[in-house]
Amino acid sequence: MYFYGGIGSGINMRNAVVIGMFPDIELDKFHYIGNSSLTGAYCMTLSDAAEEKVHELSHNMTYMELSTEPGYMDEFVAACFLPHTDTSLFPSVKQEEI
Repeated sequence: MYFYGGIGSGINMRNAVVIGMFPDIELDKFHYIGNSSLTGAYCMTLSDAAEEKVHELSHNMTYMELSTEPGYMDEFVAACFLPHTDTSLFPSVKQEEI
């Protein structure tokens, strides 16, 4: 799992899993990338091919109003709780509680 930006550099991965911020996977699967948006901006200014790819991607994007999808709001609200409320999704955390 890759994560980016300034916040990622100071996150304690184990604690993030315990509170349900990140999925319960092996900690060595988490990789901090850094400021990827800045790197992408540099690439776009220095490469015609990268600029073309960005424009191509932007034309292929689709807007989807999630709040009109059945069940979305229930799932969204349930996911907002920290710590997590569904311990079945976090077996390693559940084992530590025993």
